[in-house]
Amino acid sequence: MLLLMRKQTQASYVERIGRVLKQVADNVDEPLPLSVLAETAALSPFHFHRVYRGIAGETVQETLRRVRMMRAGYALRSGGQSVTEIALEAGYERPEG
Repeated sequence: MLLLMRKQTQASYVERIGRVLKQVADNVDEPLPLSVLAETAALSPFHFHRVYRGIAGETVQETLRRVRMMRAGYALRSGGQSVTEIALEAGYERPEG
């Protein structure tokens, strides 16, 4: 997808997705609906989903899951919290997954 864009368009999309990634990093524990992230990128939800996937190589939900799991892995290595607490903080409703 990126190879077919003009450089100016590509740079604009990369900048917009960068704003979204910062929002994700700053609010990883909050619900982040696609519509809110699309608004951050100033794109329609449908177009945002396509652009995000083309640039990031994964969907927004996959990014959120990966970031939350990375944080959970760090918390497990650090100790101090139970596996159940970490699982709940990572977004699992039940400790069983």
